[in-house]
Amino acid sequence: MNDEARGCMREIRWENNIIRDWTDDDYEELIKSDKLFARKFNSKNMKIVNKILEYVV
Repeated sequence: MNDEARGCMREIRWENNIIRDWTDDDYEELIKSDKLFARKFNSKNMKIVNKILEYVV
């Protein structure tokens, strides 16, 4: 694969050259993504992580 972001199967949201934290508002986007991993989550917003865990388990 020539596309490094696609090859690593990681969903990353860039905003003004900074990696943005995923929030609960991004749930649908993450679930619909063809990527296996996502970066980056913040411990102040664990709701999104718990929702994703409920979905995959």
